[in-house]
Amino acid sequence: MKLTFFLVLSVILISGCSSYQRKGVLFNDSGFSEQQLGNNVFRIEYQGSDNNSDEEVSDFNMLRSAEVTLKHGFKYFVILKTGDSGSDQSFGTSPSMSTSGSGLIKTHTAVSTIICSVERSDISHGQLYDAAATAGNIKKKYGL
Repeated sequence: MKLTFFLVLSVILISGCSSYQRKGVLFNDSGFSEQQLGNNVFRIEYQGSDNNSDEEVSDFNMLRSAEVTLKHGFKYFVILKTGDSGSDQSFGTSPSMSTSGSGLIKTHTAVSTIICSVERSDISHGQLYDAAATAGNIKKKYGL
């Protein structure tokens, strides 16, 4: 009985330390979330834990962007950045990053708005990402 409890507790603790997961799993605030803003427009957020570097958080945001693109039947995506005013729009090549917290614990968050398409020619501005290739490269990099 004690061994079973210990094993279950160990799995829960290890799962809580997992780098790439949906936000809110096992009472954990780190992870990804997304919101559909239009037929082919999505807002992707990845909030890292204090164990994640800026590079990991940015990569995991890109991975989720690629996964959402594929999940909704698209093949390509472009990252759209929105300026502080809300009306200034430009295309970017990476998610916007922010760091918050004080003392010993800092969290890193990457947020991006993506536009997805089935054909390469459907999006003429910004850096076009192949969703399958992007997801494969990031998964390989982190052993996911």
